Amino acid sequence: SLSDLNGKTIGLCTAQDAEGIPYMEKALEKDNVQYTKQDFASVIDLTAALYNGEIDAMIINDGFLGIIHDVEDFTFVTTSTKVIYSEVYYTPRPNVIQDSQDQVNVTKEPFTVLISGNDTYGSLGENSRSDVNMLVTVNPKSGEVLMTSIPRDYYVEVDCPEGIACAQGEMDKLTHTGLHGIETTEATIEKALGININYTVRVNFSSLVNLVDALGGIDVVVDKGLAVKTFYANETLEGVSEGKNHLEGERALAFARERHAYVDGDNQRVRNQQIVLRAIIDKITSPSILLNYGNFVDAIGGAFETDMPSSQMKDLIRYQLTVNPHWKFESCSLRGEGSTEYCAELGTAAYVAIPDEESVRIAREKIEAVLNGKSAGSIQDPGASDPAGTIEQPEQDEETGLQDDAVYDPYDSYDSSAQYEDPYSPDQQESDSAYTDPYDPNDAGESQYYNPNWTLDDEQ
Repeated sequence: SLSDLNGKTIGLCTAQDAEGIPYMEKALEKDNVQYTKQDFASVIDLTAALYNGEIDAMIINDGFLGIIHDVEDFTFVTTSTKVIYSEVYYTPRPNVIQDSQDQVNVTKEPFTVLISGNDTYGSLGENSRSDVNMLVTVNPKSGEVLMTSIPRDYYVEVDCPEGIACAQGEMDKLTHTGLHGIETTEATIEKALGININYTVRVNFSSLVNLVDALGGIDVVVDKGLAVKTFYANETLEGVSEGKNHLEGERALAFARERHAYVDGDNQRVRNQQIVLRAIIDKITSPSILLNYGNFVDAIGGAFETDMPSSQMKDLIRYQLTVNPHWKFESCSLRGEGSTEYCAELGTAAYVAIPDEESVRIAREKIEAVLNGKSAGSIQDPGASDPAGTIEQPEQDEETGLQDDAVYDPYDSYDSSAQYEDPYSPDQQESDSAYTDPYDPNDAGESQYYNPNWTLDDEQ
C-alpha cells in the first residue's frame, strides 16, 4: 500500500508527465507518506533506476508502458513489476470530432485517408502508440485505390499541430506520435512524405475485432510458405494455413499483428495489414452488407473515429450502391534500415528504421499518380518484391453483373445529389451475394487468381 512507501525513495519523470504526476503526489500527501523524490530525464532512465535498485518505486503514466516495453531490457516490465496504487484522472476532450479542413467531393475528386491503428483495447478515448500507419489514396473517377504502409518504427521529424504539445522538430519513431493524438501522426506523415492527407480514421485492437465480427468474419488468402501455426500476439488462437482462411475478429487482429513468424518480419506484417483491410473493404462493399447497412452500423457503433463528415460517408455508400465501381487495388510499402538512434519521447536511444529516401520518393510519386487519375503501377519501384505493387482483379463479364472499366466509366452517369432507388432486385441480390472476388492479394503483380473451389493440389 501507499503507507509502505514511508521513508522510501520514489522516482518520477516530470519532463514527460507533468500533468499526471501531481495527482499521485496529492494521493501520497493525503496518506501522510513521507518520501524522498528523485526526478529523471526520461521514463527509460526512471525504469532502469527501479530495476537497478536506485529507487524503491516509481510514478509512471500507463501510456508510457508500451514504449518502455520496446526496450529489450524491459520487455516484461508489466509482469516483473507490481502496481501498488493507481490514480485515474480525466482530461477535457471534445465530444464531437472536428470535421476535416481538407474536404473534397469524395464521389468526384481523389482523396487520401490516414488509417491509424492504436495498440490498445477498449475505448478510443485513450491516446497511445500508433502501431499501424496506412495511407489509402482513392480516385473515384479512375477506380484506383492505393494502400501505402509506413513502418511503425520509421525515424521521422515530429511535427506538432497548433495547440498540441509534443517534441516539435525532434526525431522519433512514428509510432510515438500517437501518444499525442492522430493529429500529430497526420502532421508528421505529411511533412515526412511531402503530401496532403484529407481525412483520418482512428481505430484500435477492439475496433478491428468488433468490425470483423460485425461483418461475420473476413476471408484472407495466405501464400505458400506464410502459414502460421500459432500467433505470437495470441498463442491461444489457431494460426493460418496456406490458401483461403476465414477469420473472425480476434484471429484477424492476430494475423494483422504477426511479425515474429516471418523471415521478413515487419515487412510481412504491413502486407498482412493491407490484406486484412482489403478483405474488410470487400465485405463492406458486398451487396449483402450494403443492403443491411443500418444493422451493420449499429453493430460497429463507436468502433472508429474519423473527421470525414457523415454526409460524405453517405455519399460514398450511395455511390457504391448505385454505380458499383470496379475498384483496382494497388499496394506500396515504405522501406527502411534498422539502427539505434535517440528518440525524443523515450529520452534515450532505441531501435528505429531509417527511411529509405528512394522508397519515400517512389511512394510520393505513386500517390500523386493515383490522385492524377493514373495507375500507381505506372511508377516502378525496383527495390520492391513486386515493382508494380498491383493487386489485379479479373476481367468482368455477364456472370458477375459488373461492367468492364475498359468500356464503361460509371462516373459519367453518376449524380451524387440525385435520389436513387435500390438497384438490386431479389434475383440480383441472390446472384451478387454468391459472388466471391477471386483475386489473391498475396500474388500482387502476377494476376494469379484464387478460386475457392480449388484445392492446393490442383494443377491450375
